[in-house]
Amino acid sequence: MSSEDASFEQNPLRELLSLLEKSLPLPVTAAPTAQQQQLEKQQQSLRDQCRSSQSAKPVPDSPWPLASPRASAHDQQEAELWHLFCQSHRNERRFGASNHGANKLLDLLLARRVKSDLWMSSAQPDTLLGLLGALRILLRDRFMQRRCLDDVEALECLARALKLASESYLIHGDTPHMLDIVRELCNVFQKLITCSVASGSGNSGNSANSGKDIFLKLQVHVSLVHLLSANDSATLQCSLHALASLAQQESPRQLLRSSSSGVGGVKPESLTEQLLAIAERYDSQSKRLAANLLRLLLSDASIRSAVSELDGIALLVNLAGSEDVKLAWNALWCLIQLAEDAGVRCEVRALGGVPLILALLVPNEDDSEDGVSEDQAQLTLNVRSAACCALTELLIDDRNSFLIAQNNGVYLLGRLLLPASSIASSNSSSSSAASEGSQRIAEAVNTLRKNSCRALRFLFSLERNRRAVKKLLPTGLLAAFIDIGHYNRDLSAYASVVAAIDRDEELAQELRTNLESVNQNREANQHIKDYAVLEILGSGAFGTVYKVRKQDTMYAIKELNTGGLGRNANERQKNVGYIVSELTMAKEHLRHPNVVRYYKTFEENDKLYIVMELIEGASLMEFFVSMREKGLKFEEDRVWFIFVQIVLALRYLHKEKDIVHRDLSPNNIMLGEDDHVTITDFGLAKQKRKDCSKMISVVGTMVYACPEIVQSQPYGEKADIWSIGCVLYHMAALKAPFDSSNMLNLATRIVEGSYDPTPLQNHFSKQLLDVVAACLTVDSERRPDIVGVASLMAERVLRHLDLVQAQKAAADRRLHREKRRNRRRLLLLDDSGGGGGGGGGAAAGAGTEAADHGAGGSTGSASRMPASASPTVVASPTTAPSSASASAASADLPPRPRAGTSTSSAAASALPPPAASSASGGGGGGSRPSSSGALTISQRRVRQISDPILPMLAALHKLAHLARLPPGVVGGSGSGLGDSRRRLLDKYCGALFSAGVSPVEVKEEIRRLMGASRDPVELELLGASDRLVRQALQEQQRAALRLERLPSATAEDCGAELTYADLAQMLESVLESTEFYHGRAGNRNSQQQQQQHQGGRPALRRGISLSDS
Repeated sequence: MSSEDASFEQNPLRELLSLLEKSLPLPVTAAPTAQQQQLEKQQQSLRDQCRSSQSAKPVPDSPWPLASPRASAHDQQEAELWHLFCQSHRNERRFGASNHGANKLLDLLLARRVKSDLWMSSAQPDTLLGLLGALRILLRDRFMQRRCLDDVEALECLARALKLASESYLIHGDTPHMLDIVRELCNVFQKLITCSVASGSGNSGNSANSGKDIFLKLQVHVSLVHLLSANDSATLQCSLHALASLAQQESPRQLLRSSSSGVGGVKPESLTEQLLAIAERYDSQSKRLAANLLRLLLSDASIRSAVSELDGIALLVNLAGSEDVKLAWNALWCLIQLAEDAGVRCEVRALGGVPLILALLVPNEDDSEDGVSEDQAQLTLNVRSAACCALTELLIDDRNSFLIAQNNGVYLLGRLLLPASSIASSNSSSSSAASEGSQRIAEAVNTLRKNSCRALRFLFSLERNRRAVKKLLPTGLLAAFIDIGHYNRDLSAYASVVAAIDRDEELAQELRTNLESVNQNREANQHIKDYAVLEILGSGAFGTVYKVRKQDTMYAIKELNTGGLGRNANERQKNVGYIVSELTMAKEHLRHPNVVRYYKTFEENDKLYIVMELIEGASLMEFFVSMREKGLKFEEDRVWFIFVQIVLALRYLHKEKDIVHRDLSPNNIMLGEDDHVTITDFGLAKQKRKDCSKMISVVGTMVYACPEIVQSQPYGEKADIWSIGCVLYHMAALKAPFDSSNMLNLATRIVEGSYDPTPLQNHFSKQLLDVVAACLTVDSERRPDIVGVASLMAERVLRHLDLVQAQKAAADRRLHREKRRNRRRLLLLDDSGGGGGGGGGAAAGAGTEAADHGAGGSTGSASRMPASASPTVVASPTTAPSSASASAASADLPPRPRAGTSTSSAAASALPPPAASSASGGGGGGSRPSSSGALTISQRRVRQISDPILPMLAALHKLAHLARLPPGVVGGSGSGLGDSRRRLLDKYCGALFSAGVSPVEVKEEIRRLMGASRDPVELELLGASDRLVRQALQEQQRAALRLERLPSATAEDCGAELTYADLAQMLESVLESTEFYHGRAGNRNSQQQQQQHQGGRPALRRGISLSDS
């Protein structure tokens, strides 16, 4: 025997091997004893119960494994031996094929214990725990893992044990050693699954039971998913680890996505909801593991759709900015996969995700510190690479592209292109420059540089951003950069650009020099009066447009050279004065959401400057170019949405302000956020070309000029109608209706009105073709005015009006909620700022509560009786009444009014004066002497009162019960009943019990919830989207009407105004689907009847009853 075997088989481990050898398997022909039959019957009953349907899920009579109160000495000895083995080999990692003792122990463990149903069903919990711990230690060795994978029968037994243990834990809770057993089983399967993924096949001898499919056939993933509902963080993390190992293969991901609901399957929506809940509320390690598993599963469309439906985009955006780099990396890669959808790209932008992702590229002061480890440096580089990839996906949307450029994206991405040898050397270990860690960091740096180059190339694809990128890149690098092509995702195509920078030090130095010129955060080196010039937005024949800043406000300044406004000084001055007067009129009188605002004009150094509103967006022409390069088309609804805004702006200019634009083209129509249209440069062409209108009007815009202008005939406002017809055609066809390199041919086509309607006929409605044809009517007399154009598209205009009204109503509701919230906060501050007990603030708060609950019922007068007078005696006048009516009147005395309240005088007048009482009472002989100063109240006149604190505690109890349920599970069944309502209630609980909420605010919220107030719930505080609120309200309405589904009209009409009454009804509906009322003393209806019989009143109307305890 080798020394290794000798050390392995030291006492008491030799005794363990001897014990296993002596425990021979039971012969097949032998009849089981009565005790064995009883144990087998109990175990089979437990299995049958666990396999039953989820709709009528029974509760097993006893947990598994079941601890026996009288364990035999043999069981105790075996348990001690297993634990001694675990203790002595806790640091052992390798056993190897030559270790005969370890191999023999594994064989005996599997054959005599794991594969013995009788032993597994009757094993003591501590013995089973020791055995699983030993199995886990043995499976640290890859050779042992492969041997175990080859034993399919042992895998089946282990899978059965995992199922029984997980269901027993979730049903019976933490019985002795149960948590440790579940963890050990999860760890065992994690090691086996990891080995199966690494080797590609867990059973080399039988392809039918290959490692790729064996775990799925054994339904291991179902038990692991069920353990995501565990309350123990270690158990949860073990199941997440095992599921992540299983999800490395494609087939497990498919089964996780396609399994049906029930005990034997997992819904994609339920699994996604659980992972999102873990990533939002659990500890850091659980968040990382949940985000990692979600990243692996997001390759499927159903999982991606579930994340969007469950409002997971906002959560992932928040996690992407986490200080935990591993969590941020997983969240970013989740966003990268989700950003393939255009709607997700828009949602990320609306949530403020673009600046947050760009912030990950900002240089960190810790990067240059010598104390940073190699692993930490590599993680930081990986996060920045993921941020570049996320930006690349977002750059498919032109609005995101513009936003990234506006947030200094060119500078941040260009900085990452620089050779980063200094970063690699500063973060490398001091042992050797060629160490493995240094090589990993160098590879990570190279990948980061290629990713940043790709993001820059995507940014360059939008024409508006090309000036800034060209300003950054050296001339010798620009050709290779352009040759890569637009929207090329192949990362290897960018390696040549990175290699060129590394080869040529001059290129690298020029890139460093150019970086500062594109840094938008640099100090401005040019000023125009009080305006700091930040960048050039555009330039043309008439001047240049700058982006400027004055204090903290951004403006656009258009610079015009006055030398081109006339042949001599007098003429130039006259034209300048004309422009200034027109712009002054525009500044004072033009107020329209679709027309640019002009603020100021001034002259300086023979130049005329026009200060105007800064439009954060791109011109319509830039969108045309970008979409043509991508091979995309405008959808008809989007075309109408943009065109209706143009028509509204022109109606305002033509009919209310008598202004003709005369130079309307896609270059002068700006698209901002949500396709908001702003028309610019109106009226300037007329003033700028007073004496040479033909030349100046035709240059650059002849494609959109009407026949009158081309023929030098008088024209009016209908020239703009022709122009918007050309713009509408251009939007639909992505090419101008009249376009030719030959100016004479172009003019001829315009005069004849000859254009090709074919590009519109196959993709757009007849209504759009009719509007184009009407606008492009050659005869100006027959061409409609702007009102006539609007009449041709009246339905679209009315739809737009409905949309605007809905947006205004939503904005009004938000403003109203904000005002009400601020007012309530001031009241709460006043109430809580009254000082100690009995102060004015407390009195005011109590008064508000009393007013809301009313003064009737059992909480009226009796609740305000002093404690010293609670039995049957209260203070009385000198002479006590003797009649029954007088006693009744005395018993129903109103409460003592508060000093300083408006009700004090009225209450005082209701008290009978002493004299009157004495006169009416007479001088009966049985009366109490007047010197006693008290009167006696009959017990029949005393009513039972309710504790005012109990309803609040009951409501808090219900919210706490709901919060403790696992995510995505209603009533522990996972049926998905009321999913949207449950998610909304979870968000409410999270907001209500967050750290920033004061006790006074909690009391106010509970009071509103108890009273089913019709006040709207603050959605901003909940963090709930309008979509989630609509879904929850629809589900609640469907449940109330007992319908399978609501008609589409009802779903559309269901608004997002959530009240506390709705929230209370949702809470009761969800609680009814759980076991909250199951087994409680009496049912709710009998409780209400008893309460009414005792003289009390229900706290809420029927169907809500939040005060039931």
